[in-house]
Amino acid sequence: MKHTTLAFLCALTLLAGKAHAEVPAILVTEYTPMVTNSSHLAMHGMHLVWQAKGGLYNTTSTGMDWEIFAYDLQAGTISQITDDADDDLMPRTDGNSIVWQKHDPREGNQVFLYNLSGNNPQGGTKISTAEDGDNFAPAITDGIVVWNRQKVGQAYHPQEILYYNTKTQYGPVVISNPAYNSSTPRIVAGQIIFKQDNPNGTDTILTYDVNEQNPVAKPAPTDFPWYATSKQVDGQQTVLSRYSGTNREIFLHTRKNGYTPITANGLANKSPVISQNHIAWTAQNDIYLAEIARLMQVQTTSGSDSWATGFRAFWSALSGGVDHYIMDVATDPDFKNFVEGYRGLQVGNATQYFVGGLNPETTYYYRVQAVINGSTTDYSQKVAVKLPKAGAIAPGVKALPHIYNLLLK
Repeated sequence: MKHTTLAFLCALTLLAGKAHAEVPAILVTEYTPMVTNSSHLAMHGMHLVWQAKGGLYNTTSTGMDWEIFAYDLQAGTISQITDDADDDLMPRTDGNSIVWQKHDPREGNQVFLYNLSGNNPQGGTKISTAEDGDNFAPAITDGIVVWNRQKVGQAYHPQEILYYNTKTQYGPVVISNPAYNSSTPRIVAGQIIFKQDNPNGTDTILTYDVNEQNPVAKPAPTDFPWYATSKQVDGQQTVLSRYSGTNREIFLHTRKNGYTPITANGLANKSPVISQNHIAWTAQNDIYLAEIARLMQVQTTSGSDSWATGFRAFWSALSGGVDHYIMDVATDPDFKNFVEGYRGLQVGNATQYFVGGLNPETTYYYRVQAVINGSTTDYSQKVAVKLPKAGAIAPGVKALPHIYNLLLK
């Protein structure tokens, strides 16, 4: 595996909405001139993967076939995962491993696995077997790999679903009925979900729970919602490419803020992916990456328990690997007069906090930020709390604030 370090990340200024003047982005592929036609992005946590033609310096890639590349968002390094004459396609990652489809002229399409923590043979490990025929469209979530297989022969063979566990190295095993055509596998909370075509023209949604002792594929409940989990969605955030009439731009959508433009550069921006506080996309066969923590906002709730000398603050969990939350408490709505000890206070990653040592019959204001992968979000909406007279105790408060906060940690 070859890799290169982005010693200098050139900031490309991209215009955004009125609320946020600009969204800086880096050109991930700026220092890889021999890597072209980057596409099929996938991202999870702090790892971005894609396929492209060409290769890094000191590799044998000629640009005639597709190779797999990975970018470590924390280290700022690009690694070339494959370096051979075969087409390596459609990579996916769960942040710990990469899987992809390799087209081998001798053995057909096969599925390969690469462990991002190291200890890999050159080009990864084949987890499908040679006699399997065509294996394609692998997906991975939390160490669970699934893909489609169709045996090649004189007679027609239905598509099957195969499963492999990267943590236990169990598999691959067929989890679908070989007599029926099965397709579109996906993974949700330890369950593999796929469709089975029935002889009467209908289809059945089946689930396979890998956590069961002896799992078998079972029909899903009649009201089970079938929808394709989009790689463009992370929690309550969605990223998409929209055509403006002359070009395509990238937008971030949340229910609260609607559409926030990420780009306004006149390029053909497309294929965006999102994970935690980052968005990546392609434009003119290059890859761009934007850090969007400051576009994210913790949602506070207006209700709070209060007593004469303190209150309990609440907020909603922010999707995407929160390091910790930060709280400010002040005696004025402009946060010019902070309560001692409550300016930028790290309060752990729970979604409530007891604030104590305050004065009765006084109005206090609090706001919350989140830190994600070392980057800080925008402030939440401020919340005003009016404390009652001395002697009043909030319903349900049975422990001293500092004891309760210790328990939260």
